[in-house]
Amino acid sequence: MLATAVITAGTLIGTAPAEAQAVPDCVAVGQVVEGTLSANGTCTLERGGGAGGSDITCEYDYLFNDADVAVYQVSPGEYSSGSDNGESVVVTITDVIIGSSIGSTLEFETVILEGAAREFSSTGRWYRRFCSDADGLFAVDGPFPSGPTKSVADVIAEAAASLTPEAPETIGHSGPGSVLQLATFFWLEGVEFDGNPLLNTASHGNLVVQVEAQPSEYFFEIGADRYRCGSRNTVWQRGLDEDDPGVCTHTITEKPEGAASVELDLVVVYTTRWSANVGGLGGTLAPIQACTDGIVHPVFEVVGLASDR
Repeated sequence: MLATAVITAGTLIGTAPAEAQAVPDCVAVGQVVEGTLSANGTCTLERGGGAGGSDITCEYDYLFNDADVAVYQVSPGEYSSGSDNGESVVVTITDVIIGSSIGSTLEFETVILEGAAREFSSTGRWYRRFCSDADGLFAVDGPFPSGPTKSVADVIAEAAASLTPEAPETIGHSGPGSVLQLATFFWLEGVEFDGNPLLNTASHGNLVVQVEAQPSEYFFEIGADRYRCGSRNTVWQRGLDEDDPGVCTHTITEKPEGAASVELDLVVVYTTRWSANVGGLGGTLAPIQACTDGIVHPVFEVVGLASDR
């Protein structure tokens, strides 16, 4: 879908910052050249490059704050801004038409991007640039960030990297160990499946991302056999029925010849989510598996219960 919007050169959108912020160097046609940004937002090149060898003067005005307007990187060093209404609709500028009376006309189209691709500057501020030479205005472009940018995905990764849940060093069980052919109750100490999640945050400019991890299930493996417990984590006590829906019971049927124990590899699975303070952004991340390998679990055999007797 194509549409047209008109932006008049020199018009300030939003509130201009009290002092000039760092923005990219002035850009001549196809060439990056040195420039300095004065307190009034005018960037004057230190060498020519305009019509007839004249200096190119680029003026920046404050365009918007990225807490209110969604910004996406559409190619290296180029950004696009638009609405973010849950479907991540973003405006991509496709052409700039210069007109002396109306400033510049921007033709744009709507595209769909994932919310985690949204970009934020370190200050939250973004600028538009107007460049003129001896013949007058010849380029209008932007938005340009004030300070380094990071995407939501970058900040999610920073928050998630420091979130490292651990599995218990052992697994609780009824009795001194398992008796072959008889059910054993299992549970975990220190893991609350209905408790508060583990949390970590990271930020950049206006953006604050929170990542949370909630234990959702656990299982253990003995050799090639996997024993699932879900979130059933009731501690055994006398009179507790093995058919109780809150308990985890499993029956071990064999052990290595001559061994008095088996090794359990314990895995606790954490469901992971993220949320952001702007744009209603959020979603799920890949589950985290916390593992403890090589837990020694005693196993006993009662001759009358052996399966091959």
